Amino acid sequence: MKTLHIIVANKIATYSSRGGEIVCGNSDYAIEFSFDEEWDAYETKTARFIWGGKYVDKEFTGTVCPVPVLENTTMLEVGVFVERLGSSAPERLITTTTAIINCKKSIRC
Repeated sequence: MKTLHIIVANKIATYSSRGGEIVCGNSDYAIEFSFDEEWDAYETKTARFIWGGKYVDKEFTGTVCPVPVLENTTMLEVGVFVERLGSSAPERLITTTTAIINCKKSIRC
């Protein structure tokens, strides 16, 4: 599995581009997040992956989240949020900006 790295500090998500690009159509990518202390209280988080006008949310614990299989895109946006629901609205909502990861289209695109 290829692991890409995103740093989250002061609600800003930044991709470490030395990790390279994602080749669409593959299921062997993961993101390892490095969170600042603001996120210490939250074991479970949700990563949002945005590409091609749609998004996929993946809940994860710890710091590593698998990347969904991407198709037909040259760019992926990734951000993280924590939402604790109250009776009718979020009690607590913490979000990040999106980090941008370049992608290459595969033969299946």
